[in-house]
Amino acid sequence: MISANYPSESNKHTFGFVHARVKLYKKYGNKVHVLVPLHKKLDRFATYTYEGITVFQASISYIKDVVESIDPDVIAYHYPEPKVLQSLLSTKRPLVIWIHGADVLVTFFHNYYIPFYIKSLLAGLLSIPADVRRDLSLRRLILIDRRIQMVTPSSWMKRMLVRYLALPSSEDVRIHIIPNPVDTDKFKPIKPCHERDRTIGISVRALDYKYGVDIAVKAMCKLRGIKLILGGNGPLREYLTNIAKKCKAEIELIYQGIPHEELPKYYNDVGFFLAPSRTEAQGVAMCEALASGTPAVATRVGGIPEFIIDGYNGILADKPDPVQLRKAILTMISMSIEDYCALSQNAVEYARKTYSHKVVIPKELGVLSKTIEIYDADKALSIIS
Repeated sequence: MISANYPSESNKHTFGFVHARVKLYKKYGNKVHVLVPLHKKLDRFATYTYEGITVFQASISYIKDVVESIDPDVIAYHYPEPKVLQSLLSTKRPLVIWIHGADVLVTFFHNYYIPFYIKSLLAGLLSIPADVRRDLSLRRLILIDRRIQMVTPSSWMKRMLVRYLALPSSEDVRIHIIPNPVDTDKFKPIKPCHERDRTIGISVRALDYKYGVDIAVKAMCKLRGIKLILGGNGPLREYLTNIAKKCKAEIELIYQGIPHEELPKYYNDVGFFLAPSRTEAQGVAMCEALASGTPAVATRVGGIPEFIIDGYNGILADKPDPVQLRKAILTMISMSIEDYCALSQNAVEYARKTYSHKVVIPKELGVLSKTIEIYDADKALSIIS
């Protein structure tokens, strides 16, 4: 498995969705190697271990050598970069690439930059040509080898992939919609719904503009007696702290983040998960909360409506706006206990049938196996001819 980044002891929260996959693939009896391409120069490669997983790090120029020394049956590549993808194509190994968002989106148009911070705004404007060049390169490489398969976590992300890479309709068969998996053996109801405190919400996310954390804090400003636990860090930390102090919003900021192994308890103690995103392909933390029986209040953007059905397993605000979000929160906390428990139960059932690891991992392994078959068949034909 190749990924643009991977968790470490010094940064446990980055690319956790890739690490979760590695552990689940191994749980299903597969031998998995992890490789992180680096843009800095290394003498061959370096390694480190995280939670029992050995992670290889190698300069892009050595990627081909490392892959050939490992000799994998198939490569699963998350967050593809053109230079790395070109190197992988030269190995002639079966290849599946996972598209998650910033790897193909023109990020300036999807709220990745803070419009009221001049430096961030300028960086966003400068990112547009770089993102366009990257997409043109990815398109060229993907169309060179039509055996490559692609996976997106939502239909919305698939549409963005097709739009930004201008992929012809003939490539549709190569794109598979498979959500990021949630370990439903870990994320599950522990506390009955009627024992959860609906006056407490939680939002686990980086404190970035695209995740709408400023919208969440502003929505909490006029909600007395309701508390929000905000777990994460990022460039908006000081800004959010100032807003919360000024309007006396009850925010508990855990800026160092919440350890992943402690999240099931947090989700079972609170009444709702808050996902006020401006851009979101899926929302893995939100899905983990839903699987734990914690209904979500979220914005109707990106791929979120594919995972939250309004009034069934959560409440959707029509747009990323503090007033709309506040109304949705009030709807959640004021409904009858019967209606709330129905949301909770539906959240668990929908998670188990849609994005549980027991559903997702077999699908992903199926795509990987199918890709091996495609390459093997092509190799056999070339031998015959």
